Amino acid sequence: MGYLSLVMAQRCRQVVAFEPDPANAECLQQNAARNGITNVDLVQAAVTSEDGALEFATFGFSLVNHLVRDHEGELPIDAHVITVPTTTIDSHAESTGLYPSLIKVDVEGGEIGVIEGALGVIDKIRPAIVCEVRPDSLVRIRELLRPFGYRGRAHGGLRALHKRHVGEAEFVPKLELIEVG
Repeated sequence: MGYLSLVMAQRCRQVVAFEPDPANAECLQQNAARNGITNVDLVQAAVTSEDGALEFATFGFSLVNHLVRDHEGELPIDAHVITVPTTTIDSHAESTGLYPSLIKVDVEGGEIGVIEGALGVIDKIRPAIVCEVRPDSLVRIRELLRPFGYRGRAHGGLRALHKRHVGEAEFVPKLELIEVG
């Protein structure tokens, strides 16, 4: 749990990890303590497009935990539904003064909401974004980021993304070159 947060903590001044699942949050805290990592701020909340609370489905296999509203149809019988606080990247940045240079998103279908709730930070800071996407969410995220000068690409290309139905994509702002000297 929290592998990427722990790796990034060794390379970054500060890491903010959002984790709505209490069991996963506890694992991240334990892993950070075992590894002597003190620069990871754990926020026990789901990140989405607005502050508040939502139902969150947890399972014995934590890689499929998700906000209930982000999935259609009936929940599997082994789902345990809890209510979790929600926040946005924008509201967290405004309240803490921590503005990210990199946003990593892996929220099992809720990626559009995360980006919608980060548009203020994106406008102000232009962070790089690495995001788990589905074919339809890739299109929408590109639309959301285009006005800010971002370019996006799916790792392995669109054909691979459509074949797997889920994959990673990166979004980076166009860089402006200023020549000096």
